[in-house]
Amino acid sequence: MDLRALRYFRTVAECGSFSRASEMLRISQPAVSRTIRELEGELGKELLERGRDGARLTEAGRILFEHSAQLLRQVEQAASDVRRGATALTGRLTIGMPPGVGHLLAPPLLARFSAAHEQVEIKLVGGFSSQLRDLLARRQLDLAFAHDPLPQRGLKVTPLLREEVFVVGLHGSLGDGTGGLPSAEIVKLPLILPSRPNASRRLLDAWAAREGLWIDARYEVDDHVITSGLVRRGLGVSLMTRATLAAGMLAGAVDIRPIAPRAYWPLALVELDLPSPSTIAAEFARIALGIVREMTEQGGWPGAIGPE
Repeated sequence: MDLRALRYFRTVAECGSFSRASEMLRISQPAVSRTIRELEGELGKELLERGRDGARLTEAGRILFEHSAQLLRQVEQAASDVRRGATALTGRLTIGMPPGVGHLLAPPLLARFSAAHEQVEIKLVGGFSSQLRDLLARRQLDLAFAHDPLPQRGLKVTPLLREEVFVVGLHGSLGDGTGGLPSAEIVKLPLILPSRPNASRRLLDAWAAREGLWIDARYEVDDHVITSGLVRRGLGVSLMTRATLAAGMLAGAVDIRPIAPRAYWPLALVELDLPSPSTIAAEFARIALGIVREMTEQGGWPGAIGPE
């Protein structure tokens, strides 16, 4: 398979247009189109649906797109190792992090990793845990940090810690007390929650189910920044860890109540379970485990305790 054709194909798929892809590649549009037609002929499958509104992946194209990122990274890594004599780690790493985790963990983790491996390029992708797990399964990430990841073939899960979950609302919206709120009271509140099957929503559903309750959210929002804005405006309450609370810029603007009994979201490092794992990803995971352990033991991760 021609690597140039693979790069052209990915660029068209990401741009959704042959014309925009040719501008980005600085190659004429007929040359891009001809190269991809040759790739389709080699594979015996149409990869892109052409139309007036652009180009969309076919089912065969989607499969190739999911595999192509890892193929190209491996080729780039091999070329870098050969050029540099494999004396240092070089290449590119794509990491997924939920916003609260990234706000707290990314600065010390990237500082330590980059100090040791300055030739490695790193891309961070934010999102809810379920979204990151899906991206990882499609090999669009090298590894991800995720809350309560479900077991999935092809993925390796390493528990890191547990973060306590709090009910968060504008001053006065959670009553006058400071003690824990039971599930029976929480479900009566105007809740702003992620949609199912996000990890936080799945865990809240499980807590409520143990009490014979059902969760109905006033608003379903799959974005921490939007959720924080709605809470700040007094349109509802949500459930957050202290790290997420800090990342959403709500500290000092809201009341915080624990859940009774206290509830925790487990955080794990999720990696591709490959026969020949990436050396860069393995080194990043090693450094990440060390930093998370230090932060948990030294109180640098508010509301966190060790894994079960």
